[in-house]
Amino acid sequence: MMTGKIFSLTGGCLCGAIRYQANDRPLYVVHCHCSMCRRFTGAAFATFVGFASQTVEFTRGALISYRSSSKGIRGFCEHCGSSMSFYDEIDPDTIWLTVGSLDHPDKVSPTEHWYSANMVEWIRLDDDLPRYSEQPPTG
Repeated sequence: MMTGKIFSLTGGCLCGAIRYQANDRPLYVVHCHCSMCRRFTGAAFATFVGFASQTVEFTRGALISYRSSSKGIRGFCEHCGSSMSFYDEIDPDTIWLTVGSLDHPDKVSPTEHWYSANMVEWIRLDDDLPRYSEQPPTG
């Protein structure tokens, strides 16, 4: 644990129109294999880092929101289309940011897999992380 220093992570979109700063340690770092996250990111799975909502500040620009389900809202950059965030109304105290949007994604490490029952067949991940067939309860 860092003593006497504030933990901070920064990130933004591809074109730089949106920038953010997270001013506390992540709550979660998750590989999500659900079909909506795959489509949102255009990748075989998405990796998100969850922060307490009040610890994240958007310092430049604003996300465009898209309601992807009855409980989920996804955020992206209107200029470059970068996939940036997920907000789940069931857990309003957490904002999920794409790990790929972090300036230094190596500063976080995934802790689990969600929706592993939906994993693309050809994905072979040799890790010992817990795998949940759906999303486990958070908070």
